Order: sequence, then C-alpha cells, then structure tokens
Amino acid sequence: MSKKNWQSNANPLPPHPFAHFAANEDWVLVSGIGGHDASGHIAESAQEQAVTAFGKIKVMLESQGSSLNEVVWFTPYVTDRADVAAVDAVIRQYLSGTRTASAALTIVGLVDPRMKVEFDVWAYKGAVITADSSNVFTD
Repeated sequence: MSKKNWQSNANPLPPHPFAHFAANEDWVLVSGIGGHDASGHIAESAQEQAVTAFGKIKVMLESQGSSLNEVVWFTPYVTDRADVAAVDAVIRQYLSGTRTASAALTIVGLVDPRMKVEFDVWAYKGAVITADSSNVFTD
C-alpha cells in the first residue's frame, strides 16, 4: 500500500458518516470508539465501557497490522471526573508499559447519553516506545 493511499473501514456502519479507522502502510488512526458491544448494548459503568472500547480498538489495530504496543497518541474522553481513576486503570491495563503522548479530556457529553467514555488512538506501525527519563520541565 502506498503512503498516499489510505483505507478506512466500512463495517459496521458508525452512527455518523465517518469511518472508525483510517490506515496506510505506516499509520492507523482510530477514532470515536465507545463502549458499545456488537449488539449495541452498553454497560452502565465507565470502566466496563472502557474495557469494551479497548477490545474494539485492539481488533481494529490488529486488522491493519498494528497493535496496542504501537500506540503513540491516545485521547480519552470521559463524561464524569468521578470516573477518571477507573478509566485510567483500564488504560494502564491495555497500554501497559507504553507511555504514549496523550490529552485527557473530561467533557459534558457524548452523542449517546449512555456513553461515559470514547477514545481516539494513533498507532505508528513498527513504533518502539522507550522511556526517556530526562526532565524536560525547567524553571
């Protein structure tokens, strides 16, 4: 696949006119992944929704020759600050050992009022993330 040629998924159909991912030979960009299962059911807890979302993200990345270990950018959207610690625990479980760049956003709401989390992920195929312990913050 040429770097200029991107592909995106067609199924299952998202609720909006956007694909769940776009990919080329280097990148897989996954967007707007919430905690709905294949039948449309969504768990009550933000933690369970996060686990379901990560399962879908894992499948999408792997379908494009990537993995959770290659995630270099991760954006969690959480609708209630009270759920942040529980969602962070799930993120640590699925991105264990990987310290990606990230924004962390608590937002007013998502398109489906049952949704408590939604994730965006950028993975670079072949990425090897290592820890840099230098202190980049100076006074």
